[in-house]
Amino acid sequence: MKKLSFILPVYNVEPYLEKCIRSLRDKDMPYKDYEIIVVNDGSQDNSKKLVESLQKEIPNILLINQKNAGVSVARNRGIEVATGEYIVFIDPDDFVNQNLLNRLYKRAKDDNLDILQSGRSLVSYEGQVTHMLGYGDLESKIFDGVTAFHEKDKVYQFFDSSVGYLYKNELVKNNNIQFPIGVVHLEDGVFVRKIFTLAKRVGFENCDFYQVFERLGSASRSKIGLSEKAARGDIKSAKNLLKFTRLHQLDIEQSGFIHTSIIKYTLLPLMRALNAKNINALKNYDRMLINEGLKPLVIDFVGESEYRKYAKIYNGSLWMFSIVYLYKNLKKSIKLKINKV
Repeated sequence: MKKLSFILPVYNVEPYLEKCIRSLRDKDMPYKDYEIIVVNDGSQDNSKKLVESLQKEIPNILLINQKNAGVSVARNRGIEVATGEYIVFIDPDDFVNQNLLNRLYKRAKDDNLDILQSGRSLVSYEGQVTHMLGYGDLESKIFDGVTAFHEKDKVYQFFDSSVGYLYKNELVKNNNIQFPIGVVHLEDGVFVRKIFTLAKRVGFENCDFYQVFERLGSASRSKIGLSEKAARGDIKSAKNLLKFTRLHQLDIEQSGFIHTSIIKYTLLPLMRALNAKNINALKNYDRMLINEGLKPLVIDFVGESEYRKYAKIYNGSLWMFSIVYLYKNLKKSIKLKINKV
């Protein structure tokens, strides 16, 4: 068994791909100890040829070609073939700082971690580091998954990003944790919430490993999240997580963690419809949530939060929820305008 499996879903990223793959050439870990799994998701540019060329000099690249099916299918395919003790997802327009693989693997292995989170930097389109994020205060501690999730968000919220972590392969495959199919926005959140729910040992390594490149036009920074397709994907995500709660014996803390996510995914389409002042879409999504068995929302184990309050109101009345949401947004808007004066 290899030590690490890197999984790169690739679709028309030729300008960025070589830098990403070359950054994974690590001097402190032999090729035989890790693999770079590139899943070409039907690219129409020269991404496939580029990878084939790099295979001639980087022997641990495994190229898998498939018809275009989306990033979730590509990542799931990578999971299927991964042989490393730990899996690491990499976005092909990002890259990593070199010569840290052995350090990260050794830390995860020595402490028998289910998940290891390392530091990272955000790099602008112009190549400037805009943020550098580390975990110095957390490095010597080990947490359960739910606690670790909240601890990492105190440093910086990655919007449930799945990239840059070391995940124990055994935990992923034994529990069939995959990315949801047919979800075009925030699909990472489903995978991340599931694996953090089940993880028993999560650690942090205070090194600047993962470099997030904020390129123009990338999916996470586009308007895709405002589309009807994204709204339907949110509903699929909520159903996916609800099914997960029925497959596993979760304690109160784990249940609250998952149901908070279900609430977020369920209410997002309604909130977007209200922001767009689209009453027809609002009523349509409400009917969909009822038909899909997502309403009423479960709030029994969810801690006090704005989402819990919204869920309680929504369970009682769609229109009262709409009034409260719009009123709070109006107050926020007025406050922002006052602060700018």
